[in-house]
Amino acid sequence: MTDPNSNATRRSYDRVAVSYRERFEGELDDKPFDRDFLDAMAAAVLGRGWVIDLGSGPGQVGAYLARRGVPIVSLDLSLQMLRQSRTLVPDGSPLQADICDLPLLAGSVAGIVAFYSLVHIPPANMDHRLAELRRVLKPGGLLGITTHVTAPPDRAVSSQPHIERSLHVDEMLNAPVDLDFFLYGTDGLGHRLKHAGLTILRADERHPYPTYVEAQTRRAYVLAQRPREKEPRP
Repeated sequence: MTDPNSNATRRSYDRVAVSYRERFEGELDDKPFDRDFLDAMAAAVLGRGWVIDLGSGPGQVGAYLARRGVPIVSLDLSLQMLRQSRTLVPDGSPLQADICDLPLLAGSVAGIVAFYSLVHIPPANMDHRLAELRRVLKPGGLLGITTHVTAPPDRAVSSQPHIERSLHVDEMLNAPVDLDFFLYGTDGLGHRLKHAGLTILRADERHPYPTYVEAQTRRAYVLAQRPREKEPRP
């Protein structure tokens, strides 16, 4: 089930890969909430196996986790982004792949961190993607998701069902791109995760940091878990 927009997404991020790394490689320095979220996830998965940095981009999130002893697979659709990730996550394992069909065994990873990588998945395809993420998680494995809840104030959005909205971006970091973003509310995302068979451990939202740190959008942070298998009765 390939996303028809995946080629445009890949080409867009290939085009901005170097500028994207230069702009965002140190972004977590100014984001204490994000660091706390990642610290909690790192502590929970440490020693349990690989963690997938899903839609890794240049690898700033994976690098943060790697510094805490977490083995990272940098997974991205964009080859140019993965080349940038070798700089930030030199001991990681880069993997070019589509979220639609992950080349991973069922129950093979301890965790998945998806920082703004699901924002390009249309609502009609999201349930299938979340089911695929659940498939590759070990029982007890964690899925950490961040997403935009609102659009920047200067961007027009179109309404979608279930309080989901979208916007199209044709310029990023002074380069032409062709990207669709989908905004998922915390409650709606939580409902989809439960439908995929995942348990919500925490769900938070925060207001944006100052403009020099990030785009002025409200953000959602959801940590979910694949339930552990029940012990067989004697």
